[in-house]
Amino acid sequence: MKNFFKNLNYRHYICCGITVVFILISAFCFPYAVPRLIESFRDFGLSIAYYLTDLFGFEGLITPSVTSLSEMPFTIFDGFPKTWEEFTNKWNLYWQEFGDSNNFIDYILSLRVVLKVLLRVLILLMPFVLILVMLVRAVVNKKNIRYNQDTKPLVLFKKISNTIYRPVKKFVCEFIAFVKNYSFVLPKLIKPKPGDIVEYTELKYYQIWAYIWL
Repeated sequence: MKNFFKNLNYRHYICCGITVVFILISAFCFPYAVPRLIESFRDFGLSIAYYLTDLFGFEGLITPSVTSLSEMPFTIFDGFPKTWEEFTNKWNLYWQEFGDSNNFIDYILSLRVVLKVLLRVLILLMPFVLILVMLVRAVVNKKNIRYNQDTKPLVLFKKISNTIYRPVKKFVCEFIAFVKNYSFVLPKLIKPKPGDIVEYTELKYYQIWAYIWL
């Protein structure tokens, strides 16, 4: 057993850690996600049953729950409608305000204020941009007198590339390839009976993470 864990690819530990983190996030940050998902399926089923019963003349037999607030605790931001009637009123009010001339004038005035601030920022940054452009041109137009030698910026770039960029890129690419290619082989039948043909399915790490977030 010790040799098994010793020879196990270290990327498995990283994937297991990511899986545990996702489970903890879903459990503590979104504790009502699963109950709310169950409610959505219930609302969908009741809505279908409501339309079918109404279609065949059984009016009032099913009461749809999709227009009711969720039983799970949640926060409605100020200004958001809490009922269907309030939503329709705000919807009509929105289109009235959208076509109002005074509202358009206020938009133009606020846009003028934003543009005024942006122009001030550009004016303040322009001298620094010009100085930077002049320095870059001076470096580019400078004649090279050190032939067959790397310049200091190139030496610095190669050092950063060899010590940081390339190792990080190699690790990320290999980890992505590992997550894409490695699969768990699981039997489709939990308790196969004698004579049953056991079929297997493949499950990858990213599929597990997708299931957790869904």
